[in-house]
Amino acid sequence: MTTGKGRERPALGDVDLSDLPAAALPQPDPAEVERRRAFASSLESRDFIARSAGSGLVKVVRPDPGLAPAAAPPVPPRRLRSEEPNFTVRLPEYVQQAVRLEAVRRKTTVRLLLLQALRDAGFEVHEEDMTDDRGIVSKLRSRNRRGDTP
Repeated sequence: MTTGKGRERPALGDVDLSDLPAAALPQPDPAEVERRRAFASSLESRDFIARSAGSGLVKVVRPDPGLAPAAAPPVPPRRLRSEEPNFTVRLPEYVQQAVRLEAVRRKTTVRLLLLQALRDAGFEVHEEDMTDDRGIVSKLRSRNRRGDTP
């Protein structure tokens, strides 16, 4: 094997791992595991959540129908945004520039500007789809470039 500078490197051989110990970490005591499991289940009680939320220690809890307070008002289901396939339109360059400049002037996106124009022209556009999602899209793109998972 040669390196980029033309020097020879020895080839890597197989590594014998047979002399390693079987378990790298000590096995936990079953009584300790059961004690921790009982403690964790005690944290998910209705009383614990009420005390913690009332004192300001817990701000967000995972919604669980069994733990929800009886007086909580029903939350209407949130409507999801519509699927958004690409739609390409060929326009004269001066129109494209005017639309882009107007989007910059209004501090929004071309997509939102066009959706507003279509709504004003009488087309049905749902309110959930009228979003300026520049921040969301740019964050997802930067995560994908870095290899993070969303």
